[in-house]
Amino acid sequence: MKTQLTPDDQGARNKKTNSKILKYGCLPITGIFVLFMIIGMFTDDKATPHATETSTQKTTAVADAAPDNWIYPENTDKMDKSGKLAMTTSKDILEFEFPYGGGSTSTLLIQSRNGRTDVIYQIEPGQIMTENPVRIKFDDKAPYSLGVNQSTDLSSNIIFLQSSSKVLSDIKKSKKMVIEVDFYKEGMRQVEFNVEGLKW
Repeated sequence: MKTQLTPDDQGARNKKTNSKILKYGCLPITGIFVLFMIIGMFTDDKATPHATETSTQKTTAVADAAPDNWIYPENTDKMDKSGKLAMTTSKDILEFEFPYGGGSTSTLLIQSRNGRTDVIYQIEPGQIMTENPVRIKFDDKAPYSLGVNQSTDLSSNIIFLQSSSKVLSDIKKSKKMVIEVDFYKEGMRQVEFNVEGLKW
């Protein structure tokens, strides 16, 4: 048997139904709100490439900086504190006959001491013929010849390049330097140095 609802009972039931609609009807709205938040997160992620691009630009700027081809040994001269030294080593290894076999390494040095600046070439081990001039070339410029001087102790593996001021000026403006030297019983050999980035 069906119970007859009074107007008051019907009103109470309607309020209860409306309360359920408000309670559960909010779920789709909440879901939509969460969905928009997720979309927003993906949108932010898409903005990340801008940051990556900026980082790439910074990396490129660092890569464009002059490389550290030179090392600057500390001045240990207690008498002449104003002296300084820069040196770079060639990647070219020269192969000589006995007694200098096993691979010889070339070093280019710039030395300032007692108000004088010298550009020095050194081979280790090896013997340089100082009677003949050397030829040097910078980047794609034409090569030119230079006379050389022996060291004061007459070491056979070291030569001082003449016209050191011109050579130093060319080194500062160049990326690569090739030197052609006459070696004892080996003839003329060429060695390349990366000279870019000299701080002098």
